[in-house]
Amino acid sequence: MVAPDSSRIKAVIKEFLADPNLTDEQDLNHMVDSLDLLDLVLSVELEFSISIFSEEITLKNFQTINSIASFVSSKILEASVV
Repeated sequence: MVAPDSSRIKAVIKEFLADPNLTDEQDLNHMVDSLDLLDLVLSVELEFSISIFSEEITLKNFQTINSIASFVSSKILEASVV
C-alpha cells in the first residue's frame, strides 16, 4: 500500500477539528483536550486502517497538522510492509 497524499490526511484532520483555517504548523496543544485527542486518534485509525498505540500518542506526533500527517503516513507505510 502506498501512503496517501499528505493533503488527504491533512483534510481529514482539519475536518475533524472543524477549522479549515488552521495552518499546517499551528500548535494544536492548547486547542485539543485529551478527549478530543482520543477522538482524533480513533478517526485517523478508522479512516486510514491503521493502529495507533498509546505510547505513540506524543507531543512530537500530534503537535501540528504536519506532524500528525507525517506520523500517519509512516504508520500507513509500516502497515503495508507487514
